[in-house]
Amino acid sequence: GSLTPDQFGEKQKPAISGRRVRKLCMEGRIKGAEQVGGRWIIPEDAKIDIRDKDIEGNIFFACIVPVVV
Repeated sequence: GSLTPDQFGEKQKPAISGRRVRKLCMEGRIKGAEQVGGRWIIPEDAKIDIRDKDIEGNIFFACIVPVVV
């Protein structure tokens, strides 16, 4: 099945907002997410590629987070 950004965000531990999920989709950081008719569709088994950077642009945290179903 597939999930909306809000549903996908609620399943994460810790939960993340639907707005953040949509941003990650636009950045191509949720594997398998597709935009259909202006809405994001995310596979239930999708993974997030998280790369956060500090002020100088150094990556300080990077991992693949599996969806908790």
